[in-house]
Amino acid sequence: MLVGMAVFSILVVLLFEIVNQSSKVGRATNAETERLDKVGVAFDMMRRDLKGAMLPIDPSSTTSFQFLVNPAAGVPILAQNPDSAFWQSPVAADISGGDLAIVGYFIKKDTASTPSRFSLCRLQIDPYDSALGGAGDYKIESGAPWLTEQILQDRAPAAAPDYSGLILEGAIGLWIRAIDDNGDYFSQWDSRLSKKLPKALEVALMVVDNQTLGRVSSLPNPQSTSPENLDIDINIFLSQLPEDVRKGARVFRTVLPISNYRYSTP
Repeated sequence: MLVGMAVFSILVVLLFEIVNQSSKVGRATNAETERLDKVGVAFDMMRRDLKGAMLPIDPSSTTSFQFLVNPAAGVPILAQNPDSAFWQSPVAADISGGDLAIVGYFIKKDTASTPSRFSLCRLQIDPYDSALGGAGDYKIESGAPWLTEQILQDRAPAAAPDYSGLILEGAIGLWIRAIDDNGDYFSQWDSRLSKKLPKALEVALMVVDNQTLGRVSSLPNPQSTSPENLDIDINIFLSQLPEDVRKGARVFRTVLPISNYRYSTP
């Protein structure tokens, strides 16, 4: 009887361990599926906004639309992850001042949480954005600077965890490369200099799971050492992460076409 009870106890322990491991695998699978879904939504939003990216008849005009990939001017809110993209697209919610809104994608560090959290955010500023004063102050053709530190700080303050443009928590790295119609890659793009839109954007996102996100307190700065090969920059970034963060990180990549590049001025 004692032998039987001992064997039974061992079987119960083994069964409990199997069930526990199965539950862990199930939770991990569900978390990974959820992460894939969120990344897919983020890429779909970028694809939609890029579809309407505009280039005016005179792309060199300082009061015309502008398409920027990794702006050269330093903006503190982008300092942690400078890769970003901003342009104009007909997606304004308030069309009283026209339907062309400023849109953009960038990584934001939320300093209101401990430890700090990193998220992929989407900027949208309508021509009559009441949160920024209204009165058409942000119409592109007004001639006023349309992308400044103050605008980003007002619209996406670093200490605002409830920022309405937050798309994906746990996005710790973003890399964007412009691709022209010859298939060449560029780590920076300014339509007022190139006089045209890129044909597409290559985008890579590094996302950590929720468990890992709580361990991230600081990050290395992403580098742009090789416009033609994002793998080099991504691997440099990965190598500089703490091991426990690196294990929970995954990289997602896509190429997003820009429809209106065909109508760009030569």
